Amino acid sequence: MELSQLTVHEINGLIEKKEVSVKEVTQAAIDRIDAVEDKVDGYLCLTTETAMKEAEELDALIAEEGRKDVLEGIPYALRKA
Repeated sequence: MELSQLTVHEINGLIEKKEVSVKEVTQAAIDRIDAVEDKVDGYLCLTTETAMKEAEELDALIAEEGRKDVLEGIPYALRKA
């Protein structure tokens, strides 16, 4: 299963069922960015270390309190219009 090719809805379901962790999803997103960034030049700033640290913290929080939102733990990027 290639996480970077799944929809937000599919990833949400996997996180809900605890089939993947937020850390795994975040790492898959980072790996995909690393694979294509030279070609697409789509990011001004990547904060991969921060993203991974926050993913670990969120996994721990979800384990204790559950998810509070369907987008919680799903990485995304903002595009300047």
